[in-house]
Amino acid sequence: MEGRESLSVSSDLQRPLLEGDLRDDDDEEEQSATAILEEWNASVSAFVAENGGEDNLDCFCASIEQDSPASEANDDDAAVAAAAAAADSKWAMIASRLATIGTATLFPDAEPTLGSYLVASDNNDDESNNNDGSDSDSDSDSDSDSDNRNNQSPIRQPRRLVKSIAVIKFLKFVVITLGSIAFVRSAVVAVGISDRDVSLTLPQIWRYEGDSILRDLAFFFAVGRMHHRTGVDTLEWLGFGLLANLYFEAQVFFEWMQHSATPYEMYCTWPWKLWAFAIVVVVGTVCLVVAHARVAHRDDGRLWSTAGEFLLCGAFFVLPVVASPYAHFHHWFAGWFLGMHANLHHKWWSRAAMAYCWGMYVNGIAVYGRDPLLTCDYALFLVHDQQCPIDIGGAITTTERNPLHHDDGDGIVIDTDTASGLIPLLGELLLRLLRSNPSGISDSDIDGISDSPDWRNCTNSGYHP
Repeated sequence: MEGRESLSVSSDLQRPLLEGDLRDDDDEEEQSATAILEEWNASVSAFVAENGGEDNLDCFCASIEQDSPASEANDDDAAVAAAAAAADSKWAMIASRLATIGTATLFPDAEPTLGSYLVASDNNDDESNNNDGSDSDSDSDSDSDSDNRNNQSPIRQPRRLVKSIAVIKFLKFVVITLGSIAFVRSAVVAVGISDRDVSLTLPQIWRYEGDSILRDLAFFFAVGRMHHRTGVDTLEWLGFGLLANLYFEAQVFFEWMQHSATPYEMYCTWPWKLWAFAIVVVVGTVCLVVAHARVAHRDDGRLWSTAGEFLLCGAFFVLPVVASPYAHFHHWFAGWFLGMHANLHHKWWSRAAMAYCWGMYVNGIAVYGRDPLLTCDYALFLVHDQQCPIDIGGAITTTERNPLHHDDGDGIVIDTDTASGLIPLLGELLLRLLRSNPSGISDSDIDGISDSPDWRNCTNSGYHP
């Protein structure tokens, strides 16, 4: 190797472990040296991407200078490869820094403390390790332990207000969600967007829907395994949530998007543009679900548990209402239901999907309220079940009872004419659940609702959710 004796110290450092004379044509030594060189460059690339700076790029060893013409002919290729590796490392470093900034919490995920208190230190475990099993040594160790306990200096420990980081993350989730609902509602009203519930106020949301919102967030947090991720006070979470709100408020500028996801609207009034857009959204959602399933099976081995969670949630929250003609799948519900299952927190696209769905949930409640999926059918059920003294076309009085029960003087009991035994009772409840009018109230008796909702009859002039 020409000029080997005149190598500077920095050049020697760039060629670690490359010792010995490589002038001969021994293939094994040349292959070994090449392997060492590749390993060194790989380690430099990793270091630069994680902790290094541009100054460390000089540590790349482009090639092993040999006297052979073949080695000299490869110098240009090696230099190009080194430059490409340096460029890749630079972009990797930029991406790593952006990811760190995006996922950093505005407030620490730490247990809050208030003052401190003193506790006695315990050195018994350390002293007991010195025992050798002899009687004399045991007696001396006992005396030593007694002296140590008497001479222990107290240790000051912080007084924690909450002894769980998961609780802190949940509290931040609740506060940011409620604050976002208030902010979006105020912004929509201030801007003057007409596509909103104009009669809804923030006090009404808190009074009538606050308990349901808190239950939603608790379920979202648990199923979404949000205790395994950082808090939601990050630029990444808030950014994708804001993107969802901007999208839904931008729909007012597109007339063909001014429709709801109800059986009647979809069957009778949806234009072809909306159908084409819905197909794209459905295909994208299916691809996202498949990606989650593959990663859950490959990385965590919990494909079946994840699928079971999804199906169980569907059985509880979707199946009871899907057959009702009053059903209206609000986008607050779609965001809540889909978002909590995007719980692969080590994948940025899964975190983005969860944050976007959370933004859907916030927008739906802030703009329209947390309306029930069964719309007016649920309101009729409450009026009838609670015996509210409200006259709806003479159909409701304070003495009427739910058709599933009757009052025999001692309270409400199961009607033995329609159900006898547990199995028949469950069958009766399921049949009533899947019927068109599970509330048991005839729409023909109610002013303003002349016909039952019929999504197959586009000429129906009755109420349509």
